[in-house]
Amino acid sequence: MSNYDNPKAYYNDAEYTPDPFASGSSGAGRSGSNSGRMDRKPVHKPDEPDSPAGPPPPYSPPPPTSSARTSNEHGYGALESQAGLLDPNNTTGLYPSPSPSSSSSPYQYQHQQHQQRQQQQQQQPLLSSPVPSPTSSTQRPSQKQQWSNPHLPRDWEQNRSHRPQQSQPGRRRLVNDGDEDDEDDDMDGGERGPGCCRKWCKYVFVAILIWIVALKYSDIIKVSPIHGGSCDGAVQWEGLPSRVAVEKNAWLTVEGRRIATGEVNVHYGGDEGAMAAKVYVSPASLKDDVVSYHLQEGDDTHLTIKADDRDDVCVKVEVDIWLPEKAERLEIRATNMAVRVLDALQKMDTTQITTSNAPIQLAAWEGDKLVLLTSNGEVELTSDVVADTAVYVQSSSAAIRVHHITAKHRIDLHTSNGAVLAGDGQTLQADDMISIQTSNGELDLGVLRSDAAELRSSNDRITVSAASIERTLKVDTANAPIAVRVLDVKDVQVALTTSNAEITAHMPNAFEGRFLLQTSRHNRVLVEDMKGNNIEYDEDKPYYKQGRRFSGKGTLSTRTTNADTSVVFDA
Repeated sequence: MSNYDNPKAYYNDAEYTPDPFASGSSGAGRSGSNSGRMDRKPVHKPDEPDSPAGPPPPYSPPPPTSSARTSNEHGYGALESQAGLLDPNNTTGLYPSPSPSSSSSPYQYQHQQHQQRQQQQQQQPLLSSPVPSPTSSTQRPSQKQQWSNPHLPRDWEQNRSHRPQQSQPGRRRLVNDGDEDDEDDDMDGGERGPGCCRKWCKYVFVAILIWIVALKYSDIIKVSPIHGGSCDGAVQWEGLPSRVAVEKNAWLTVEGRRIATGEVNVHYGGDEGAMAAKVYVSPASLKDDVVSYHLQEGDDTHLTIKADDRDDVCVKVEVDIWLPEKAERLEIRATNMAVRVLDALQKMDTTQITTSNAPIQLAAWEGDKLVLLTSNGEVELTSDVVADTAVYVQSSSAAIRVHHITAKHRIDLHTSNGAVLAGDGQTLQADDMISIQTSNGELDLGVLRSDAAELRSSNDRITVSAASIERTLKVDTANAPIAVRVLDVKDVQVALTTSNAEITAHMPNAFEGRFLLQTSRHNRVLVEDMKGNNIEYDEDKPYYKQGRRFSGKGTLSTRTTNADTSVVFDA
C-alpha cells in the first residue's frame, strides 16, 4: 500500500482482494490456488486493533489554526480545505510525495503534510483574494480585516454596501438602488445604465412642462405697458390747447388702450372754471401721429382726448379741472388714470367718475346723485357725502373706505376681493335700502340706519356695531363669523347665515316675535333674556331652539355649522 491519503484506497489493493476464482480456470487450478492462498501472509484491515500499520489515518486533517483562517475557508457554507483528498496518487504533482525511507505512520505523515500546507498558506497570497483594479483610485481594506465576520455575505463591505462583482453567467448581481444609480453614473458612454437615462428623461419632461405652462399663461403673466407705465423718454404733444375755459359744467373723456398712466385733479375754481391738459408721447417721433382731441364749448364744456391703439407707443395724460361755483355737473371718463376730487363740491346735480386700473378719491360732496366706478383700484371717501337721491360706489379687487354717507333713497357699496370699511363710529343712512356686498373681504361697519339692509360677503367676517333697521336685516357670509347689534325696533326681521363660524347677535329688549336658532348637533345654541324670562320654547334642544318672545310680528333666524350661536336680548 503506497499511499494513505485516501483510506478507501487500501481496500482496492490487489493484496487485499486476490481473485482465486478467475474465469476459465480448471478444477485443478482452483485447488492449487486454494493451497497457495493458505500459504500467503494474512492481510489485516486498517481498522483492526492488531493491524501492524496502526490505526487508519483521519478522513480529514485537523482544522487549521486561527492565524491561517480566511473568509473563504470559514465563510458561511464553506468547506474545510482538504488538500489531496480527491487525488490520493498525486497525479497532479501539487503535493509532496512521501519519502521512501520514511518509516513513520500514516497519521504522522498526514500531520507533516498539514504543517507544510500551513507554511505555504502563510507565505503565498490567497488564491481567492480579489486582485485590486489598477484603475482604482482608492485602496480597499485587506481581505483578512474585511471578512473577519464569518456570518457576513462575501460581497459585503464595511460601509454597508455591496462591492461590484464581475459579471458571471447565471448569477444575479445584488446591489442597492442608490449604488446602482451611482454605478450607472460612473459608466462611460455606451455602457451607461438605465438609471442615467431615467434622470435625463425627468429633466426633459420638466423642461417641456415649464415651456407649455409659459406658453399657456404668457398673455396673463406678460407685463403690459398700458398699466402704470412710466413712458420713459416721452415728450409733450403741443397740439392741445394749454387752457380751456369752463362756463358751467365740465365733461372729460380720455380714450385709448395705450393710455399708460396719468391723473385727473379736480379743484374748486370760484367764479371762473377751466381745464388744463398735458399729453406726453413716447417715442417722440410718433407724437403727432397717435394723439388727437375734440373740444365742445358752452355751458357744458366737453374735452375729448383720444390716443391710437398702437402697440409701439406710450401715452401719459395729466388734466386739472377747476369747477366754477355755479357748476352742477361733473363727469369724467378715463382709462388707467387716477381721479382725485381735492376740494369740497356743493350743490351738484350729478357727479359721475369712471376709470379703470386706478383709484378714486373724493372729498366732501353734496348733491343729488353720486356715482363712482373703477376696477382694480381703491375708492376712498375722505369726508361726508350727502345725496338727495343715491350714492353708488363700485370697484373690484380693492377696498372701499367711506365716511358718513346720507342718501334719500339708497346706498350701494359693492366690490370684490376687498373690504368695505365704515367703522369707527361712521354712519350710513338711507331711507330705503343699504346694500353692501363683497367677496373674500371683510365688512366692518359702524351705524346703519335704514328701512332695510342687506350685507353679503364670503370667507371673511361681518361686523355691525349698531343697526337701526325698521323692516329687514339680512347678513350672509361663509366660513367667517357674524357679530351684529340690532337696536330699537320690536318688529324687525333679522336673518343671519354663515358656516363653520360662530354667530353673535344682540337683539333689542323690545323685540317681539318668533325665533329659530340652529347649528350642528355637536355645538350649542345659547339664548339669554336680560329683561326676564319672556321666552317660550316650542322645541328646546342644545343645538336647535324654536319658540317666541312675546306676541309681536318680528322674526329672528340664525343658521351656522360647526360653531356655537349666542343670542342675547339686551340692546
